Amino acid sequence: MNEITTPVTVEDKKGNFLLGLEQSDFHVFDNGVEQHINRWGMDDHQLALAMVVETSSHVYMMAKQIHGTGIVFTDMVMALSGKAAVISYGDTVDVRQPFTSDHDAVEKAVEGLQFKDDGMRLYDGMWQGVQMLEKEPDDSHRVLLVIGEAQEGGSKHKLNDILAQAQRANITIYTIGLSTTAADLRADPVPHSPDDDLGVSSGGNPVPQASTTTPLGVGGDACFLCVALFLVQRATHQKKNHAMAAAVQSTGGAYYHPFKDNNIQYALNAIGNELHSQYVLSYQLQGVPKPGIHEIEVRVDRAHVTVRARLGYYLAPPHP
Repeated sequence: MNEITTPVTVEDKKGNFLLGLEQSDFHVFDNGVEQHINRWGMDDHQLALAMVVETSSHVYMMAKQIHGTGIVFTDMVMALSGKAAVISYGDTVDVRQPFTSDHDAVEKAVEGLQFKDDGMRLYDGMWQGVQMLEKEPDDSHRVLLVIGEAQEGGSKHKLNDILAQAQRANITIYTIGLSTTAADLRADPVPHSPDDDLGVSSGGNPVPQASTTTPLGVGGDACFLCVALFLVQRATHQKKNHAMAAAVQSTGGAYYHPFKDNNIQYALNAIGNELHSQYVLSYQLQGVPKPGIHEIEVRVDRAHVTVRARLGYYLAPPHP
């Protein structure tokens, strides 16, 4: 990993995206050392979006709302130049729609999702999305969007592995966390027939809590989740216990926790607006980079602004 890329979101004190900045307004630091920005601009790279959606029976009562997100996703997130894939996860992980720029195909894939499964193979679904994104052109703006509960059950892959691959492939992760409680509150008071009764899965475990203590002498098999938590803690000086939230924040993305139905659409609108208002910059590591955790800091020559970017990455030592 010699070239490091990060999307950068800049907001004014009112929370509005700050547009019209020049390259000279940006300064990027890698482990405290300012770097030469060799590529910069508003995000005119083609978006490559992997939409990963939970299809367990836990969210059955939210099916109508999830089905309705397809058109919001294509209009606000994909927009005119984006490509998207749709992946579902439950008992199995299935590619419902390979990468395409066809809005109708993406919307049809989302509308066709059925919420019958007992399993919640969240990490396997994310892994599939990362693997597909890695095959998209290097100059794409790669985004993994996960819509589901913060529960995991039965996956072969680990969050550490997903985060490691996302870091290497310059993938930004956004999550819209569906609430099981919210889903349960929508239970239809009219009894279902036995054929329609999908039930609510009792399987799955909450996404594990993770220690915020990171060993500084990490080796080639370092805990990438610990790296994420370390970076988040260093950046915010707050204790972050939610593993998924830490992973998302470490990639420069955002974690949304909607409760009401329209907040799912609000979250998609917010993600779309952000993706189409970002700057993207990259820099080349010079010489022989030092293995270990590299913190990224982006500063902007403007007063009273909030800057959000990728917090860092882990550089493994060379193989002997």
